[in-house]
Amino acid sequence: MQSGNVFRVRTLSTVNFLGALAQNAALVEDLAVGTMTGVTSQGGWGLAAGLHMRSRLRELRILSKENLAWAVELWGSATGIAGSDIDAEAFLGRWEFAAADGRKDTADTFWKYWIAGLDLSYQDFDNTGKLHVRLINLSAASKSANAAGAIVLEFALEPTQGI
Repeated sequence: MQSGNVFRVRTLSTVNFLGALAQNAALVEDLAVGTMTGVTSQGGWGLAAGLHMRSRLRELRILSKENLAWAVELWGSATGIAGSDIDAEAFLGRWEFAAADGRKDTADTFWKYWIAGLDLSYQDFDNTGKLHVRLINLSAASKSANAAGAIVLEFALEPTQGI
């Protein structure tokens, strides 16, 4: 049963995904939604109730200072993200954006990437109240570090009583 409320959970460009990324390299973040550490959220405490983060992902948005091709992956556990033990993996989904998917309204705005109409069940199998995210740079050009490569990911999550 869904609650009907969609909460937006956003990473912070000054806290998350700060490193430079070469082509096909990744940065991993375990976003502590319930404690609001490293994220902003509208109603994030309700998402992490019971620390299982059971929800449905409805939309994914990216704001980026650089126009690059991105992949965003969601994982159900911090253990084994792209590790060597296939039985320990908890891969839930992946979305790819080409650089040509990015839109910029004017020269002084950021690149926008967006996908709506998603319906992916998410659960934190670690019971830590975290959203486990992996960001991959698919472009031949590298993502810059820190402010020069600032990026924000936003997830629209609808809490559920089950998955």
